[in-house]
Amino acid sequence: MVGVDAYTDLYPLAGLMQDALCFPLYDGGNMGVRRRQLHALLRSPDYDAMASAEARG
Repeated sequence: MVGVDAYTDLYPLAGLMQDALCFPLYDGGNMGVRRRQLHALLRSPDYDAMASAEARG
């Protein structure tokens, strides 16, 4: 079991993990809460996916 930082290319373990089937374990912390907030934002009827790319506020 390794942390999320092991997936970066800064550590030699990253190459091995790219070849292996890995499933991240979540601790139920901030990541889950933020994911739900992001999903709610993306589902919002007034969300414009191209606003940032077209430099619109």
